[in-house]
Amino acid sequence: MKGFIGILALAYLFHYADAQITAWTITTGTVAGTNGAIVSGSVTAAISETIAAGGTLFTAAATGVATTGSPYAITTGNTGDVMAISSTGVVTLATGKSLDFETTPKYTLTITALASSGGTTGTLTLTVNIKNVLEFGQNQYGVCMSDGATA
Repeated sequence: MKGFIGILALAYLFHYADAQITAWTITTGTVAGTNGAIVSGSVTAAISETIAAGGTLFTAAATGVATTGSPYAITTGNTGDVMAISSTGVVTLATGKSLDFETTPKYTLTITALASSGGTTGTLTLTVNIKNVLEFGQNQYGVCMSDGATA
């Protein structure tokens, strides 16, 4: 009987050991844990302020994440709700929103993923630097100046 309980305990541990978040893959790099550790990492990305609403900014995908429901959430730093995250970790510019370097040059997001075991989460701190783009409508200007002479 003890042997049977031991086998059940090992099966349980193997099942849930694989269900932990062990790494984050971001379009700018990977943050990985060791020995099945829940990963908390920090990454920096640079995004142009000219991305259109609905455009993909980056993907933050965690290993061992739940495959149903909404396993990802931006829990802090999403000032003005300018970004949205999908159930697959794709972060887009929210509908009707825009990025503006002069207003907000940087966002420091905390992204949380729910592990497939349902009981644990992994967090990622992602600093998103907004790249400035010159916004002038023309590239040449004409100037008329008085030189002080009379006609």
